[in-house]
Order: sequence, then structure tokens, then C-alpha cells
Amino acid sequence: MVRSLYSGSRVTELTGRDFVGKKLKKSHINNGGAIVLFYANWCGHCKDMAPEYRRLAVASPIPVLAVESKNEDVMKKFGIQGFPTIKFANSAGTLSRYDGSRNLHGLLNQACMKASVCKLPK
Repeated sequence: MVRSLYSGSRVTELTGRDFVGKKLKKSHINNGGAIVLFYANWCGHCKDMAPEYRRLAVASPIPVLAVESKNEDVMKKFGIQGFPTIKFANSAGTLSRYDGSRNLHGLLNQACMKASVCKLPK
């Protein structure tokens, strides 16, 4: 069995049971929503991004979640065709596409904007 890129980190791994239709269950969201990464263990870009995403999980005011490609039902439901794909869930659980920077500062900036609770260092 291949070990997840996020084993032992603060990133919460999701499966199909964590979604209701095309929405993320409310138990995984706070008032600012959540950030969700769709990834594959074999993907080079996903491996490169993993350290930044793990650091985001420590610093983010909103939950930092991940779905591995073996969850084919979820990948199909959300039309995930490339990795890594990042989406934001609003407070109702609806996911929207993220097109910003994939480094810690860019991801944290977006998480803070969504949560409206933290200030970024300059």
C-alpha cells in the first residue's frame, strides 16, 4: 500500500463519504469554508507541492483537506482531470476553483481572505 503524501500531517484526508452530492459535509468546514486539494501520490507536481500544503495546514484559519486520486467517485463527481487541483469550499460546502499561486504565501493569502480573520506578514 502506498503511503499518502499527507500521512502524519494536519491535512485531513477525505473520501467519498465526506461529500453529500456535490457539497462537502459541514463537519469539515468552518465559517470561512475550507480548502481542498485533489492529488495523486504518483504526481510529481503533487509531490513538489506537498511540503507547502502541509505547512498551510498548520497556519491556515480554515480547514486544509485533501482527496487522493484513488477516490475515483469523487474525482469523477467534481470533474478532476489533472493534478494537483485546488478548490475552495464556502461555508455551505459548495466547491469553487482556485487559480492562484500554489506556494504557502499564495494559499495562505487566499485562505485568510476567505476566512476574513488573519493578517499576513509582509
